[in-house]
Amino acid sequence: MIAFALPTVVGAPLGVLAFGIIVALLIIFGLGARLVDRYNDASKQIRRKLCQKRRPG
Repeated sequence: MIAFALPTVVGAPLGVLAFGIIVALLIIFGLGARLVDRYNDASKQIRRKLCQKRRPG
């Protein structure tokens, strides 16, 4: 019985930990991608404004 109980006692927390790490990584990468998209959009808008200022009319 102890031999069967050990893997669950050790494996369950490890499984939860691994799952938590995977979820955290997904959230981090998701937020990172959003920030990169926002940065790209902002830089495009800045470039457009600069180009418009350089070329009158």
